[in-house]
Amino acid sequence: MGIVTSTIYSTTAKEAMTQLNFSTDFQGKTASVTIDLLKSGAVVKTETYNLDTENTIKQVSLTATGMKSDGTVTLAANTNSVVFSGVCIWGDVVSFRAENVAVAYR
Repeated sequence: MGIVTSTIYSTTAKEAMTQLNFSTDFQGKTASVTIDLLKSGAVVKTETYNLDTENTIKQVSLTATGMKSDGTVTLAANTNSVVFSGVCIWGDVVSFRAENVAVAYR
């Protein structure tokens, strides 16, 4: 199947190079999504979410000092795409809202 990578950059965060990096590994009827939360270009939190036909949605919560990202990752019914939908928050201010789609071509 393969690995799909992508990045969402914040243009409004308090610190430059604030971003979410995604790496989605598609393996037939399953997908593993690793999300890195970066602050000033350095990874401050990493979480991996495993999805399959029995568990198609996971709550995402990445927390670091002064910031967090909350959302969901959802595996499509045909298991060839994963969607992230969420926000990144600095203190009590939303830095960015984002959606990200990873698609595996078979």
